Amino acid sequence: MRRCAALSYIVCRRRRYNADMDITLSELEQAINYWRAVRPSSGEERALSPEVDALAKWYALMIFHHAGALPADALDAGAVQLIDAWRNRTTDPAV
Repeated sequence: MRRCAALSYIVCRRRRYNADMDITLSELEQAINYWRAVRPSSGEERALSPEVDALAKWYALMIFHHAGALPADALDAGAVQLIDAWRNRTTDPAV
């Protein structure tokens, strides 16, 4: 099976979803909401925190390309760390 690595190949629709290695649009949205709660926007311009900004880029690409899931290895290391921190959080699970 061919690996989807470049941003231009973000959508690999014929690929099967792998819960261990992929992140769904819903999961990414939950991670963004978690980081928005932890690090809310700031300043008069209400700028996104670096954490939210790093994940929002991938969210926008998934929306644009109508992708339901994205291979984790297509994400940059920073986004993967943020998602892992969200998945492994020990605070309020409802966030």
